[in-house]
Amino acid sequence: MIKATGEDEIVPDVAKFQIRLECLRSKVNDSRECLVKQSNDLEAKLKSFGIEEKDLLTTNIDLQKRYTWRNNSQVFLGYAATTNLLVTVRDLDNMDKIYTDLIDDQNINISGLTYEHSKIDSLRNEVYVQAMNNANSLVEKLLEKLPEDHYEIVQVGNTQLESSSADRIYASRDMEMKVMAEEVQYESKNISFSRGTLPVKATIFVEYSID
Repeated sequence: MIKATGEDEIVPDVAKFQIRLECLRSKVNDSRECLVKQSNDLEAKLKSFGIEEKDLLTTNIDLQKRYTWRNNSQVFLGYAATTNLLVTVRDLDNMDKIYTDLIDDQNINISGLTYEHSKIDSLRNEVYVQAMNNANSLVEKLLEKLPEDHYEIVQVGNTQLESSSADRIYASRDMEMKVMAEEVQYESKNISFSRGTLPVKATIFVEYSID
């Protein structure tokens, strides 16, 4: 059983952040109308920066009564209408301008800025292939020290594997690579990021038969 890794660093090409809008009014209809106007104004502003509608996702809309405590009693403040919008920016050259403009608007609250890569899934597949190549290279080096001169891949996984029985029918390398690629599709899309680059890393476990 061999454990192998593949890794790379990529420059992010996508930024995402959350925008929260809130309107507090004494009448429920006024609160709702205020939120609709703010949402329309915000959408128009974002589109003026070249952000397409498909990159604007409303993640929450809420309308509740708002209270506070004064002199040991509950006081009604009004109706609070809120919405959250997930914004995806694909032109990072515009980020400074977009962020500065939005922060200047007192009706807008921004949070959760993260950076990603638009092709992270295919890039992660590539580092899995790199890990597979690293595993095969290690086996080939080991064979140079052994009397055996042939190896076959028995199984591949991205978690620790149980050793196969001796009479297992061996799959071809092409089939194993296909299995590996299918497993990659279920990997978490969540990745850590650092300033300037995104680390992409994959670890696999490969069982070989040597003869």
